Order: sequence, then structure tokens, then C-alpha cells
Amino acid sequence: MEWDIPQGIVTRKVLRERPKVNRRQFVVDSGSSHHVLNDQSFFTKLNSATTSREVKLGNNSTLTAQGYCDALLTFRRGNKCVNIKLCDALYVPKMNTNLISVSKLTENGYKVSINPERTLISTGQGRATAECEEGLYVLNIDKSEPKCLQTLSYT
Repeated sequence: MEWDIPQGIVTRKVLRERPKVNRRQFVVDSGSSHHVLNDQSFFTKLNSATTSREVKLGNNSTLTAQGYCDALLTFRRGNKCVNIKLCDALYVPKMNTNLISVSKLTENGYKVSINPERTLISTGQGRATAECEEGLYVLNIDKSEPKCLQTLSYT
């Protein structure tokens, strides 16, 4: 399968080297042109490409995307389940940080509010909060949190 999403720079901000990969941590990035995830389990149905796709990072290095598809982040906020659908996310297993693209979120109808302490992502079900950590807005999804059980349909 050929890539049917446009090329772009993934992030213009250079992320610090992180020795450990945290697959449950997502950086909300206003400079990223695509959502980038390093954990295949978030994808609804991964489309593998027959041609490789280089993903250019802000420090001019590149990584190879092994596929793309919609990804689903599900977490609890109080007694509510909140889902964030990341459309056309790239699967890059060697990426040490998951990236959520602000421009892709707003393009798909989410409202994003940024202030010095946090970033809020508003959905029809509620909102997700990414706290500012060392200049990066980080959304943590607790692996031990019970999954919200519901049926989602995509058209």
C-alpha cells in the first residue's frame, strides 16, 4: 500500500534525549504536522505501507514510519470516559516520545487551549489535560487504569 497522507515535518521542536521509552506518555506538540505513536496497541487497524516513509524530526534526523491509521486514546476523567481519536497517526516504533499534533486535532474538530501551566483538549465527552513538564505539554495515560468499555463506530 502506498502512503495516502501528505509528507510533513513531524516536529519543529527538538525533544531532549530520553533514555527510556514511555509508551503511555504523549507530548502535545504545536509544531508537529502529524500524530506519531510508538505503540502499535493504540491503532484501530494499522495500514502497513509497501514503501518506507521517512519521518523528519526537528533536529533534522529521520526515523522510519512502518504504517499509519487512526489511533484511539481512551482514559478516565472522574467517572467519565474520554476518547481522543488521532486521525492518520504514524506508527514509528523507534520514536522515544509519542506526539499529538495540535494542528491535526483542530483540523478534526477538537478544541485546544494552551496556557503556561497546561494544555486542554476538549472533546464532546469531556476534556484531557496535558500538564507542562520542563517546557513540554505531557498527557499521561495510566497503564493500570481500567479501560472504558463502549462501542465506537467510525464512518
